[in-house]
Amino acid sequence: MSESFLYRSFYFEPQELINTANMVEKKYKDLDDEVIEQLASRRLPGLLKAIRNLSEDREKVLAFARKLKKMDVRILAYEFPYHKEDKVTQGKVLIILEERYERFIGRRIWSHFQVNPKDSHIHYLLKIAFGREDETFLSLDSVIRKTYNKVFRESNPLLELARQIGKDHKRLVDVFKEWRVYPNEKLERLLWLYILFVHMGRKPFIEKEGEEQIVARLNQLSSNDYNKIIKNYLEAFEFEDFHHEILKQLTDKLSDPRKNLVAWEGFSEEQIEKVKRWLIRNELIKFFAEDTKYQRFKFWGRYVKVMHDVKLIKSPPIAIMDFKQFVVVEFAKTGNAAYFYTKENYEKSIKPKVSSWSLREDDLKNKNIMIHKLPHTVTASNSNYWHRKFENAMTEYINGNFKYRN
Repeated sequence: MSESFLYRSFYFEPQELINTANMVEKKYKDLDDEVIEQLASRRLPGLLKAIRNLSEDREKVLAFARKLKKMDVRILAYEFPYHKEDKVTQGKVLIILEERYERFIGRRIWSHFQVNPKDSHIHYLLKIAFGREDETFLSLDSVIRKTYNKVFRESNPLLELARQIGKDHKRLVDVFKEWRVYPNEKLERLLWLYILFVHMGRKPFIEKEGEEQIVARLNQLSSNDYNKIIKNYLEAFEFEDFHHEILKQLTDKLSDPRKNLVAWEGFSEEQIEKVKRWLIRNELIKFFAEDTKYQRFKFWGRYVKVMHDVKLIKSPPIAIMDFKQFVVVEFAKTGNAAYFYTKENYEKSIKPKVSSWSLREDDLKNKNIMIHKLPHTVTASNSNYWHRKFENAMTEYINGNFKYRN
């Protein structure tokens, strides 16, 4: 009897053994650190004294390094960097750690990087580490590991790291975990600063992080750093595309530039003008929010770029739109026409009534001095029917032709 038998391949993954190995590694890693910490207080002073007394000749430093006990080398790595030592001594320690490099040094220097992210000696040793270590170092994804290898060969590793991390499509809280950036350490805070500086002009970055997170991070910055980042943001976006929470924070910090420019020193006229436009637009959005019949914001929003300012009155709800040469008065209550006045007539006859505690809508309706009044006429099929007449009037009045009527 002949039959064909199919022998299926068998794959065995000893997961329990792997978990046990990881547990043992962590246990003895922590034990190793505890032993070194205890020994460092006794042995490090004498070790540093010997290094200070060493000749500056590189070959002699290397000979000293080769004779050191493994535990002494680890103690040097454990307490690195030595900011209180002179540069010559620091240089000797660097030579020793490079010569006697092992994985413990790489792991320990990575921890130092979290709290001393700007230290150039740490950058150098991490360049050595990523150049010598295999794929298992720090349990990093292979692509991330290769990127780190490149990052630490750059003249400004932090800036390059910020560029690379900020491009990731995932949120930074998840990206930092993948890149082994420890939470609440100086490296994380510094990377946030650099990433905001590099990526605040990118809409996808703001959308993936969320306005609330970005505002919280911006709130932690010094005034100088905050202003630099916000200038980049204001340059990158048009005022219509500004993000509400970011602009709210900005105007809370620096004040409304239409009222007070003291805190805006150093910002360009164009940047300040964009903020003013956003404020005007935002106020008009609120004012016309309930007008679904005439959709007046849809019309007036197109003129924000040429609008000098807008003044909103709460009771009765009125919007006074200032176009420098003329003023338009709109009433929140539907059924009211829009009134157009020259700036001169508005200032002389209408403005004094605006501050009155007993203001009425009729006080802002003066047919004797108005340029024109236009109703918001709609049809059953077209709520924008009135737009054409308003557009014709606005074109003429913006050009100074106040005799125009339609």
